[in-house]
Amino acid sequence: MNNNHHANSKCIGIVDAGSQYGKLIDRKLRELNIRTVILDFAFDADELTAQNVRGLVISGGPGTVILEDEEFNKLNGDRIIKLGLPVLGICFGMQLLNRLFGGAVERTDLREDGECEIEIDTKCALFNGLSSKQLVLLTHGDTCTKVGEKLKVVGKHGDTISAISHESSSFFGVQFHPETDLTPNGKTMFKNFCNICGVESSYTLNSRLKASIEELRQCIDQQQNNVVCLVSGGVDSAVCAAMLQKAVGKDKIIPVHIDNGFMRLNESKLVEKSLSDIGINLDVYNEARTFSMATTKILQMDDTYRSSLQLNKTVHPEDKRQIIGDCFISVYNRILVDRGLDVETTLLAQGTLRPDLIESGSIYASAKSDRIKTHHNDTDLVRALRARGKVIEPLKDFHKDEVRQIGAELKLSQSILQRHPFPGPGLAIRILCAEAPNMGADFVETQVILNKIVTYNDSKRRPFLLFNKIVEVLTKPELEMLDKITGGPYMYKSTLLPINSVGVQGDARTYSYCAAFSCSSKSIGTASSSPSDQQQLNTTPGSFVKGAANSANSQPGPNWDHLFFLARIIPRCCHNINRVAYVFGGEVSHAVNDITVTYLDAPTVDLLRTADDIAMTTLKMDNCLKSVSQMPVVMIPIHFDRDPVKRVASIKRSIVLRTFKTQDFMTGVPARPGKDIPESVLNKINQNILKLPGISRVLYDLTSKPPATTEWE
Repeated sequence: MNNNHHANSKCIGIVDAGSQYGKLIDRKLRELNIRTVILDFAFDADELTAQNVRGLVISGGPGTVILEDEEFNKLNGDRIIKLGLPVLGICFGMQLLNRLFGGAVERTDLREDGECEIEIDTKCALFNGLSSKQLVLLTHGDTCTKVGEKLKVVGKHGDTISAISHESSSFFGVQFHPETDLTPNGKTMFKNFCNICGVESSYTLNSRLKASIEELRQCIDQQQNNVVCLVSGGVDSAVCAAMLQKAVGKDKIIPVHIDNGFMRLNESKLVEKSLSDIGINLDVYNEARTFSMATTKILQMDDTYRSSLQLNKTVHPEDKRQIIGDCFISVYNRILVDRGLDVETTLLAQGTLRPDLIESGSIYASAKSDRIKTHHNDTDLVRALRARGKVIEPLKDFHKDEVRQIGAELKLSQSILQRHPFPGPGLAIRILCAEAPNMGADFVETQVILNKIVTYNDSKRRPFLLFNKIVEVLTKPELEMLDKITGGPYMYKSTLLPINSVGVQGDARTYSYCAAFSCSSKSIGTASSSPSDQQQLNTTPGSFVKGAANSANSQPGPNWDHLFFLARIIPRCCHNINRVAYVFGGEVSHAVNDITVTYLDAPTVDLLRTADDIAMTTLKMDNCLKSVSQMPVVMIPIHFDRDPVKRVASIKRSIVLRTFKTQDFMTGVPARPGKDIPESVLNKINQNILKLPGISRVLYDLTSKPPATTEWE
């Protein structure tokens, strides 16, 4: 909701440049109980006075400051530094500050996407109390190559400038993202900045909840409005329904659950029971056939519309998401007619969260952010209803962990609050549909680079044409680590898959290749990481594990340290790869140049539903549900191990386990086998899923977010 009820307290202004993580800035500040106000670049200086703004944070964004002087001046950035307030520029914000002071920003071949260790100047006030080495999230294409007048470098990643500060004024710039969980000490940096600004803590979650309840009461006309609340069964929609009931009582609220045919096994029945236990009695609509046959109009780049195919014949992920989102609204409209509700006085309530709006590129989250993926609760039809004032979303200003805290305040059961998130489109966006392999002009070259990476120890002796794609983007310690890994007893095989998955790189959507790695059966379990590996890999203490024994088949597991290191460097070496996975079951012996034609037909959905149930049941039985925030189980149209000489047709599919650990659900990391989740559990899941007919292999997603997203589509 809005921040007006704290308007007199000192606050931090966030100048929105369109970052995917921009709204995490005020989220991190909220954790410090600091009030914020979101500002457009064209903000009025009088607004700063009215809101009692004492410092400014300029967010990252997909834009660039590499512009001709005339175009750069149109950004009007100099007015920010002329205000005399302390300023913290993040990513794009740092580049803007640097150029405002006469520094140079260039687009280079170097691209940084992922967790990196940087060196900082601990004498800088922004880094007060921190050690000289810091793990941070770097994700950018443009780079500051020369600092401006009166600026100095206070952070570096290798030879790349990662942080700057002004010699005499409270102006700071960081190339990394302190607002994300992948920068563990980012909150300390924000606390230091708030201290510099003289802003104190007074903005609590409890006060925001009270304000949200009051705003709901004002929003819903007690005499006229009815509210249809769409409830999926997840924590967001359950908390939304509970907030509505607390605000206006049960009589005005009509809770509805729409089964779209892509739910987990027996999910709808479980949802109905769990919510009835807390006094929310759902009306359940079984609409599986409606969704399967649904079509919609898709807005194109030239602002014209095209008709989509039926959902059960659609392969593109954005089309799938839009069809499903629009079908929800179509069913909602039919419910209004069936119940005789007045469309002008009935409101639609959704458990929309801030990350949903951010990733959908909604103006309600940012006027400038790139659309990563369309959320079912933020399609054009939903936006049209919003514009008419017919949608209420009491959680649109909150994040997942905050929603769970609100749910606890509202006395919801832990069985609801601790449920793993499950997307509205359900299994439909966990099946990568395809009619033909995705093999662009860069496919062969990318496979060559991958091969050279996993044979780097040999390749460095015989440099090749594409060798610089590796050596120019990695730091010296990373190259040393890669040399050690590829020169050791482990033997790795890389396989570029002819499919695309959705990712987020440099604050923009990517739709790129997935790289798969497998280990030779001769190498599995023959080596383990030493303490020096942990130092060289530059990760947090305790994040490495030795290959643990596989209780299911008594064979040691792979060296996960190596695999996670490769997953971290691959997207930086190959910008057209946004996801890296490990293939269970030994070496992938043949290249994959074809796919299994895949649609959202009933047998395919049922197969994934069964695989998903195996995985989730195993996690539950082995008490592993709390060790991961979420575990999408994904089907990809890949049939491994087909000998091209024998011309075996591609008829099978594979399953990917996408474990995910996060607090903010905008960034996160995979669970570490042997640390966060036992290898024996993964092996049990692997073995049981392989018993299903039509399954080729099981994979494990090794990629952080970014450069990958939580879901594959």
